[in-house]
Amino acid sequence: MALIELTGEATEADVIARINAIITAIRAMDEGSGRTDEALTDLRTAVRTLQELKTPAQVDGPNSRLYERYLILNEGASEGVVVRLYGEVDKKTRVWIPGFLDDIRDERPAIQRELQRVIEDRAIIHTLRATHYKRLPKTSLTPGCDQRIERLISQLPDRFGRAFVDVTGEGAEWIPTNTLPTLLQEIMWMRQLSSVFDREIQFDRDSKLPYLDGALIPYLRSKGVDNDPAKLTPSSIDTDDREFNLVNMGVRTLIDRDAGEDAILPVMDLMRQAVAAGLIAGEEDALLNGDTGTHQDTGLDSWNPDGYYSAAPGGSSRDHRRAWVGIRARAVDVSNTEDLGAWSASPSLDTLVGARTSLKGPKMGPRDAVWIPSGLASAALLKMDDFQTLDKYGPGAVVFTGEIGRIAGVPVIESQFATDDLNASGIHDGVTTTKGSLNLALRSRYVRGVHRSHGVRIETDVDIDTNYTTMVASRRLTYKNIAPNDEKNVYSGYNIG
Repeated sequence: MALIELTGEATEADVIARINAIITAIRAMDEGSGRTDEALTDLRTAVRTLQELKTPAQVDGPNSRLYERYLILNEGASEGVVVRLYGEVDKKTRVWIPGFLDDIRDERPAIQRELQRVIEDRAIIHTLRATHYKRLPKTSLTPGCDQRIERLISQLPDRFGRAFVDVTGEGAEWIPTNTLPTLLQEIMWMRQLSSVFDREIQFDRDSKLPYLDGALIPYLRSKGVDNDPAKLTPSSIDTDDREFNLVNMGVRTLIDRDAGEDAILPVMDLMRQAVAAGLIAGEEDALLNGDTGTHQDTGLDSWNPDGYYSAAPGGSSRDHRRAWVGIRARAVDVSNTEDLGAWSASPSLDTLVGARTSLKGPKMGPRDAVWIPSGLASAALLKMDDFQTLDKYGPGAVVFTGEIGRIAGVPVIESQFATDDLNASGIHDGVTTTKGSLNLALRSRYVRGVHRSHGVRIETDVDIDTNYTTMVASRRLTYKNIAPNDEKNVYSGYNIG
């Protein structure tokens, strides 16, 4: 019979106490009594029970991912594990690890997605109404969202439900106002041209990024045929660096300051989509049409690409198209442009092969380069027999977002901001607005820099003169071409149409 019986309801503290009792009993036993084997069996059982209590329960289905991703060891916690609610930088690897509330990976369980969405609704509404009241109220400004959050929390696996209660013990009032995973997900889904340039580095602050400007040279080693073989010819690595200055890009809108929770909630999805669309539009417009210093597009102040925005951004120093040097402007800077007026009238593969050949720098295969045509350029490409449509790729092909086909294996990506309102020199001057462009870039030479948190910041303020609350959503990012200043890793053909 066991010295100390373990039941299925034993807690961690019970098991530890019983282990100590078993050890005490073993020490008091006479080695020849024959009971030591039985006591050791009891000890092994107790230790195994303790390990099971310290190990997260295995949950079938999507909830198993929750335990695998977000439960972390914490010796200071009563249960030995805690839930990582928010992302953090791993102290050893310095890699950002997302938390339960700010993870935006596609394979999240449905309940996690819904909880994130409701928390974001609450965060925005609470911020808007708290700004109106100029205080953090003792009674919640978002009772409807609070009830939805509490209902969802009650459906979470046990350890996760307790993690929310343990924060303050006051229900939904602990929810912060900067948790915006759903808005970030909207932005990720809307990315089209920018998703193709997928080299991304996260920064805490403005930084310099070193890069290779030349590779080591391989040589043949000499054969050991004598006592003094020739040494392997040496070479050196050429390096350079690029300054990454993160710009703060944002959108601003007005909301009736007297609007209650019931009035705001029905338009939350529309507001979320509008904010996300504005932020991603600014990023992709600047990626293609951006320039710094004296902007190459002389009609920038009145330029509203294809009427996309509610009004022209204005061309001032705050115009998002001044954030960084875009693909069209770099092609001019490195003198790799071409008049394609004759080509657009009679499209040929030879001209495109010549453009592709003009690109210099390291190349990672045909899919490293991407064509970015305007509408008129797309129409010319579609006339070519060499244009390969999506149905000819085969079922195993990987297709970029926005990809409409390929030329000699090089993807063709459409963009809202590759417009047909340029002049015959490839510039938007606000006068002659009838020509398109055909642009080409090496993806591997562009790096997207983002703030480490990937965060979208929501800020609000009340304007008592208009009785509206101003809401601003912003994020920090930049693009940089990591190559020598004269490297022709982009191309722009103009005068199409």
